[in-house]
Order: sequence, then structure tokens, then C-alpha cells
Amino acid sequence: MEENLEAYLRTESRSFADRPLGDADLLAFAALIYAGFERFEAFRPGALGVPLGELQKHADLHEYIEHDYDPATMQGIVSAMVESPRFAPIELQRFRCIVDGERVMQFAAACFPIAPELVVIAYRGTDAKLVGWAESLNLSWQAEGPGEEEALRYYREALDAYPQAQFVLCGHSKGGAEAEHVGVFCENGLLSRITRVVSFDGPALTRCGGAMCPEFEGYDELIAARYAQLPFPIVRYITPAAVGLLMEAGDPHRHRYTECTADRPDHGAGAVRIVGGRIVVREPDPEGIAAGLVASRFLPNMSLSDRRFLCELAIAAFRRAGLPGNITDIPSIARAIVPLYLAAPLSEKRMMLSIARRFLSAQLQPRG
Repeated sequence: MEENLEAYLRTESRSFADRPLGDADLLAFAALIYAGFERFEAFRPGALGVPLGELQKHADLHEYIEHDYDPATMQGIVSAMVESPRFAPIELQRFRCIVDGERVMQFAAACFPIAPELVVIAYRGTDAKLVGWAESLNLSWQAEGPGEEEALRYYREALDAYPQAQFVLCGHSKGGAEAEHVGVFCENGLLSRITRVVSFDGPALTRCGGAMCPEFEGYDELIAARYAQLPFPIVRYITPAAVGLLMEAGDPHRHRYTECTADRPDHGAGAVRIVGGRIVVREPDPEGIAAGLVASRFLPNMSLSDRRFLCELAIAAFRRAGLPGNITDIPSIARAIVPLYLAAPLSEKRMMLSIARRFLSAQLQPRG
């Protein structure tokens, strides 16, 4: 009996014709899109599709994932998909990757045709590039980020590329939010081509703290109104690592709280528990919700100017550390942040200390 994503990939040998596409399969595609296909000629714009079973013809598997946060887990997932009778015939098509330091955007997506009438689009979450982390920070004060705009553009183009197909959209982390954004904000005339949207540990589209930020006034109500009109389900799976952080009050769509195979909560796709080909769900962990209350108490009390200031400070540090470098280079980031603080005007230092005090105050509040 399988227990995690890699085990599922190695034990489920039936074709998609024999066993229809399920959410465990979507988790696999959402994990695979993190692989560094952009480094290889076979996946350049305009290239032909590559069957997953032939990925090794273009590079050693370890080269696809050598810059991942958890290369051992990703190596297992990618190799299992390559060797899987279920996944090996599926082509990776229309791969697109954009890393734009000026626009502060890290975006990647690909299409996986399951059948002529069904295509999966997988959006990449925040990868190890610093520009991606900067973009994620910006989403705390932007109603819409450049990656979300690009995700919608990608979907529109896919409609023309596969005129007879219906689409399932998925993604992990920020990629899940991008998939959700497409489902919520695409034109009404294009909604009929989407059959399902699944987000794995993706942040909510709602922007917490709208009451403090006039720029967000009415935004959450707009999101809720759009959800009410959708002709397809949007499902969000949330791991114990993210419960509370990703679950916001009034969030109008359905959450499913996943079990984790690891001894500790894990945001990674590889730790989600899968049994019988299905993602295992359960009631949310009260401790996880309590931990998330820190963020839910802290963020609404920050003005938009405070949020933006913190993000700009972090992005400035990222740039000094070599944006768009790699987030795993913690020493370089630390060396960049310290002189930024020391060189900041007194007013900015006071702002930083004020924000830190509010954060600590939120942490020290009783967790119910």
C-alpha cells in the first residue's frame, strides 16, 4: 500500500484510460514542474513535446533537480514518473519559464495532454531563485502579481493550442495560487473549458487585512462573488505545515487538510500521504491552526506602507545577494541584509523595530 507520492507513482501502473486522472496525479504534475527544464534546449519555446519517459535522453535526471530544495525527494519523484507505465507516455508540452528581476517575477508552466480532449496545466510554485521569493513577498501587498497575470495569459494561449480540449489546472504553493487565479479571473466565456482547479498548499487569493489597506477595499468581496459564479470546483489541499497560514477567515472555497508522512509537518509535495491512489485528508490540526494565528493576527495590523517597506527591504537585500540567485545561499543574503539595516535612515530603523515589536506581540498572544 503506497504511503507517499513516489510510492504511488511506482505502484500505480494503469493507464489514464483505465484509471481516470485523479488529484494524486495532479500532485505529481505540480511537483514535476519544479524540475529545471529551462536549462535544456529540448524545452525551449517552440520545441516539440517530450514524453516523460524520454527525459533522460536530454539530460541526466539529477541535472533536472540539482538546484531543488530537496533534491533527494525530487529525484525519487522524477525518476518514478519517467519509469511509470502510467506517466511515461505523457508529453511535457509548451514549457515556459520566465525569470524577470525587473518585474520581480518567477514563472513556469507546462501542458500535459492526458488525452486529445483533456489537458493538465501545471504551474510552478516559488522555486529556489531569489526573485521568486521576492515575488512571493510582494503578493502580501499586491492585489495581483505579474506571475498571476502571466498564468492567465498562458491559459488563454493554451486554449488556442488545444481547441478541442478541456483543462484541469493545478499547482503547488504559489503555483496553486496562480492556477486558482486563472480559474477565478479568466473571462466568463472561457470558464467552460475548465473542469477543475486544484491547489496544493497554495495561499488564498484573499488579501488578509483589507480593512487596513484602502487599496484592497472590496477585493475579498469580489473574490467571493467570482467563486459563486464558477461552473467547476476549486479544491485546496493544505498540509499541516501550512494550516492556519493558508486558511483565511471567510475563504469561500473548499479546503482539504492532508496528512503528512513525515515526522514533522512538511510543505513539500513529496510528504503528502497517499493511500489507494487517493490523497489522505483529515480534520485540521488545532496546533497548526494556532501556529497560523500568528500571521493572521500580525498581517492585518500592518499598514500597506509597512508591508511594502518590508518587501522592498527584502528585495533590496536579495539584489545585493545576487538577484536572481539561489535562496539556499543564506550567508550571502544575511551579509546583504545587515549593511542595509545599518545604512538605513533612523526613521526606517524605527519602522523596522515597530514592525518587529508588533510581530512579537502577535506571537505572545494566547493561542486558542
